[in-house]
Amino acid sequence: SITTCSTFANRKILVYDGISPLSKGSVEAMVRYVAAEEGPNNIRCNAVGIGWIQPGNQDFSQIPPKPDVEPEDQLGRMLVLMREIVDMTKIQRNGTPEDAGNLFAFLASNEASYLTGQIIAIDGGLSL
Repeated sequence: SITTCSTFANRKILVYDGISPLSKGSVEAMVRYVAAEEGPNNIRCNAVGIGWIQPGNQDFSQIPPKPDVEPEDQLGRMLVLMREIVDMTKIQRNGTPEDAGNLFAFLASNEASYLTGQIIAIDGGLSL
């Protein structure tokens, strides 16, 4: 079983996030080709399209809708972007490292033995 990382940004345009989907589009194409070519050898290949996963124990949903920082400041732009992402997420929270880890563990398990060539989004509905 091979599982790679991709991004929700291949399905939803997000300002200031153009660099990530450019490379991940190639990763998704590779997943489909490896799955097709190696399936007869019982090798599965999938990708996880990761959404906004909080670093550590930070909860960006607690950032006020209009952070008290200047948007011209780099930190200010990042806080505004983080808050906008949480607001666009249908579940209205950040993903956690455990959320993503559970999906990776599932894809590596025997329970996913019939899954191959899939790009599975874990983004709380952000790409909808």
